Amino acid sequence: MEQLASGGQLLVHVTSASPSWPGLAVVERTCDGRIAAELRAVEFAHRAGHGMERIG
Repeated sequence: MEQLASGGQLLVHVTSASPSWPGLAVVERTCDGRIAAELRAVEFAHRAGHGMERIG
């Protein structure tokens, strides 16, 4: 967060154990230095290893 410039955005792909729930975290530093964040659902996203058996 310290490296995020004023007016900058950070986009992070969020996954879980559920293959039906990929998401995108959008973090933004406003021009006055405040941090705002939003978690958005993503309809289509690459899910590494989806459909493959997990190594236990």
